Amino acid sequence: MWTRWTFLFEYKMKARHQNCSQMTTVAVAAIIVTLACALKIVAADQGIADDLAGDYCAKVGCCAGRNDTVCSAPILGTRCYCDDFCYLNRTGTGDCCPDFMSVCKGVTTPGPPTNGECIANDLDWDYCSKIGCCAGRNDTVCSAPRLGSRCYCDDACYLNRTGTGDCCPDFMSVCKGVTTPGPPTNGKCTKSCILGETKTINCNACQCRQIGENTTLICNQDECLIDLLLLNTIRTESRQFGWSAKNYSLFWGVTYDNGLNLRLGTLQSPEKILQIVPLKTVFHRDYQLPSSFDLRKVFGDKITDPIDQGWCGASWAISTAQVTADRFVIMTKGLMRDALSPKHLLSCNNDLQRGCQGGHLTSAWNWVMTFGLVTEECYPWDGRATDCAVSNQRSNNNLIVTCPRSAKTSPLRRVGLMYRVATEEGIMYEIMNWGSVQAMMKVSKEFFMYESGVYRCSNLALGSKTGYHTVRIVGWGEEQQNGRTVKYWIVSNSWGLWWGESGYFRILKGTNECQIEDFVVAAMPDIDNFCNISDQSFRENASYTLNGSDIS
Repeated sequence: MWTRWTFLFEYKMKARHQNCSQMTTVAVAAIIVTLACALKIVAADQGIADDLAGDYCAKVGCCAGRNDTVCSAPILGTRCYCDDFCYLNRTGTGDCCPDFMSVCKGVTTPGPPTNGECIANDLDWDYCSKIGCCAGRNDTVCSAPRLGSRCYCDDACYLNRTGTGDCCPDFMSVCKGVTTPGPPTNGKCTKSCILGETKTINCNACQCRQIGENTTLICNQDECLIDLLLLNTIRTESRQFGWSAKNYSLFWGVTYDNGLNLRLGTLQSPEKILQIVPLKTVFHRDYQLPSSFDLRKVFGDKITDPIDQGWCGASWAISTAQVTADRFVIMTKGLMRDALSPKHLLSCNNDLQRGCQGGHLTSAWNWVMTFGLVTEECYPWDGRATDCAVSNQRSNNNLIVTCPRSAKTSPLRRVGLMYRVATEEGIMYEIMNWGSVQAMMKVSKEFFMYESGVYRCSNLALGSKTGYHTVRIVGWGEEQQNGRTVKYWIVSNSWGLWWGESGYFRILKGTNECQIEDFVVAAMPDIDNFCNISDQSFRENASYTLNGSDIS
């Protein structure tokens, strides 16, 4: 928290640790965004570095649990802490000492300024005035480095955040002609905010209030989807973690709760469902799985691209529809290649489901088995759950329905009974021979910021809430990292092509990372007259058994 790229607060505790809401903000020392370096820290002529430099945890040591007496040190007229309580409750920020993450958690983070100067050096006011303004979205041309991240001068930041968020400080004045308070010009942190003015700092609303003789910007303390401390920690240690992080424009300014509720959407299945007996793959002795395999390389554009679920908790519907579509492609050797409609499943599968508020995987697969899915062209995705617009009335046994608001018709694609796949090798064989599989994974905050590399769960967001998400595994591979071989799954997300590695991410394989190998399911497509088209050699090298009985 005491770093140049996060908020600096002086706290006075009413009752330390009794309740996080009982912390009273005495003075905001420094704050980023448009008022960075505009607030008084302790006194107008006093820099922040003197009282923040030096060792804290390195001197007092680190404590497990909570230890207010032993693991604390004076700082800015109050105390900072080196125990796990500050870390668990504030994701490494809050009232932890400046060197807590490096000393107690082994993670190197940028330190505070040491020259006694105002922190505005990294907030030079000329951004958009230098690089220009862009219509639409242009991350490359219309962006500039700022606070270890980037700010933007395009309409994407403005349209989604009304001129705040990850726009550069001078965006409103330069690109929109709206006058905003400028930074101090004397290089000192002596300027106060304007009484009564309001600002938005990331996902938190702030208001300038009178505190004693000074005016101070007081902000809400909601947990944000993009956490700058977490983002910069991962960026600093990306080689250690094996993956890199990014500040996504669409996620900046959004609360973490909204991210969990509207960007995931898989309802955790009851324990009895998770106890479904998985199929067991039995391999012949001479059969070997390759070290890498990617359905996209085998079937090309017949494998459906990741789509963006938007702010609708529909990962359960999207992954089900896309896995089903992929399996029709593979089982018919590309003859049935239509993308299928997740909108159909989202809007029409109402049994135990909550639409954009989440759904159960078992109910989704049972619905597809019973009713079937129309094509994406027939019932296109729009990121909303609406009244079902496809009739349950079928034309004889042809499984043909009329498309919404159209005279066109669409076949219904159905599947057999959903089954669960177990073991790393079993999942690999399933993908290579029958198509992509659906997996449920546990998601924590840092996953939203994934940009590239082989993702692995960290404990950096320990103490924050988590949610469940459903994704589509399309292959696997391996790479060398720091002299060792790292195995990974290739996974399709449902946040659009702008996220991750063109909509995909890679995650450690064989370690049940983020519980991704716990609940892997699929279903065989009902291909009717295409049964003889599927290559029978797919079945020659393995058999399936359930409770010891061969069911292949």
